Amino acid sequence: MARAAAQAAPSADATPPPGPATGEWTEAELRDRSRVLRLGFTEQDADAWLLVARAGAAFFALPQIHPSDSPMSSTRSTSCSAS
Repeated sequence: MARAAAQAAPSADATPPPGPATGEWTEAELRDRSRVLRLGFTEQDADAWLLVARAGAAFFALPQIHPSDSPMSSTRSTSCSAS
């Protein structure tokens, strides 16, 4: 048990993996990161926050696959006229 916990814990002198943690953030992302760090996020929390924001932006930038994919398609009137 203790061995698994020791393996899961990052060492203090471990080098960060390549990617955003090594400085590939945009200026806007760096400002956002600074704000969340001031609010009490840890370094890892701030990195995760920005990665989730990037993932969300990428999701909403995807092209429409089918017309039923539109939010407007779910607002069709379903009322029936009473005679």
